[in-house]
Amino acid sequence: MAETTDALKFAKDAIQKNEEILKSSDDTFSSEQLAQLKQLIVEVPTNDAVWTPALSLVSAGLLIITGFVVLYIANRSIGKAKDPTIESILKLLVVPLIVICGTMLIVVGFGEKQVAPAFGLMGTIVGFLLAKDSNSKIETEQSGKSGPGALNSRPSPSHDNH
Repeated sequence: MAETTDALKFAKDAIQKNEEILKSSDDTFSSEQLAQLKQLIVEVPTNDAVWTPALSLVSAGLLIITGFVVLYIANRSIGKAKDPTIESILKLLVVPLIVICGTMLIVVGFGEKQVAPAFGLMGTIVGFLLAKDSNSKIETEQSGKSGPGALNSRPSPSHDNH
């Protein structure tokens, strides 16, 4: 915070000196005045970058710790399950892991062009894992019906004349 106020004071002083030089001169500048102007032209440091390296490192560390906690909780819930399936284990471990990895890519500072392919791949993996179980449920329901093409088969009308 002190650096910002010092930079603002310096910039105000430079602007005042620049105005004094411009007021004292005519339309043309002497080489001495141009040299003074060149010395006054400085870049004022701004704090546009919100993510400093230290903040990025701390955020990444906290994200890693959070990731381990989430995976630990997922592992404990798998251990308490009566009959966990491979699909449920994969969903419970891989989906949070992919979310944590995606967030980590953003926190450590990768740009949009670098992150987009990774997000596409991670989204594909999550979509496959989440859709895999619903497809197997549909196949199980279909296998309970009789014959091939059971999805389109209709029950035949009964012709009992008792």
